[in-house]
Amino acid sequence: MKIGILGGGVAGVNVAKFLDKRNDITILEADKSPGGLAASYEFDGFYYDVGPHIIFSKNKEVLNYMLSIDKDLIPHQRSNQIWYKGKFIKYPFENYLGLLDHEEKEECLNSFVNNPYTKYKPKNMYQFFLNKFGSGITDTYLGPYNEKIWKYNPSFLDLQMVERIPSPPIQDVIDGANSKFKEGYTHQSCFYYPKKGGIQTFFNKMVKSLEKNCKFLANKKITEIKKGNKKWEVYCDREKFEFDKIINCMPVHNFIPLLNTEKPSYVEKTLEKLKYNSMFCGVIIFSKDQAGDNFSLNIPSNDIIFHRISKLNFLGEDHPKNKSAFLYEITYRDDMLISKFSKEQIMDLVIQGFEDMKLAKKEDFLNFDMLKIKMAYVIYDLHHRENTDKILKYTNSIGIYSCGRFAEFEYVNMDHVIERAMKLCEKINKEKN
Repeated sequence: MKIGILGGGVAGVNVAKFLDKRNDITILEADKSPGGLAASYEFDGFYYDVGPHIIFSKNKEVLNYMLSIDKDLIPHQRSNQIWYKGKFIKYPFENYLGLLDHEEKEECLNSFVNNPYTKYKPKNMYQFFLNKFGSGITDTYLGPYNEKIWKYNPSFLDLQMVERIPSPPIQDVIDGANSKFKEGYTHQSCFYYPKKGGIQTFFNKMVKSLEKNCKFLANKKITEIKKGNKKWEVYCDREKFEFDKIINCMPVHNFIPLLNTEKPSYVEKTLEKLKYNSMFCGVIIFSKDQAGDNFSLNIPSNDIIFHRISKLNFLGEDHPKNKSAFLYEITYRDDMLISKFSKEQIMDLVIQGFEDMKLAKKEDFLNFDMLKIKMAYVIYDLHHRENTDKILKYTNSIGIYSCGRFAEFEYVNMDHVIERAMKLCEKINKEKN
């Protein structure tokens, strides 16, 4: 069977890898330099990713697979902090309440232990936080931080992002308030990362691991998709490909308009309702810093433009000496004023954020780079599930499966994408047999 995979990111490559080897598989990737959200960029001696990618998984099969792809991955111990009112509060916040000022610590602890919201079934993200953590922890950190990322009040976001969060052990929170700290979410405490070249190195090795039955064609921007005489016809300008089956790994917002088929009227209307955030991200370099030996910092304060920074010196071993580089992330949507800001305006605000946090001084600033990522975060608004299911039900009805963050319109990390690729291919392979 000739199978076309539309999109050559992590999803597309792994779907190709796990499909039956008897298939003739072609991956069509629009970019000259593939990788999608797993791409890395070199700047002033540092490599940075589109967001801080790490290699880990609770699924042992997936983790073992990822470790088999790259034998040179370096193990790291998590060192994540929350910057709150000039203090470093270790992640997760609820396990380190003893680091807060006395009054805030008592409020967070008391509203957690004597939580009236545990008797109610939560119906949105904000109610979930109240139910699991109480009003103190919610209003101090969880609420402001999530509103800063998603640019939505958490009461208008559903439960899909948070239902995977386990209930914090009461004793761990009490002990943490009394400065008897215990590590939380230990499945993420150890992760792996390439020695050099960013996550792109790992992605490139995935591509190289493809079998001979797979062709990876970059710089093939799809312009039309239609059903011909029992075959799918995929056009890249004037170049035509024919496939018995196609699997979509492109963003659904890009894929649906390319489908030259009679679509029900609800499809395009529903597509417009699927919400996502864009992102400014890039690297800022100082001659020195005060961030310590930490990987990432979450910042709930709205006075600071970025919601997270990640210290690139923490990763790998090959970095320029006497330079401190940070990856910054700033979410936005096209209807927001910040979406029109220039690189220079963003740079000034990022530098100011570091100064306000007392992490670095303007006089120590060396260099700055910036990307604008159109599709970065899937937003789980209150209608996400209904609208996403409508779109995927339609594509399934015409014989097209989907895999990937923006193809399935699910906020999934790299390990989850690989897991989904495994499951999808198991299903397709059984169908053929």
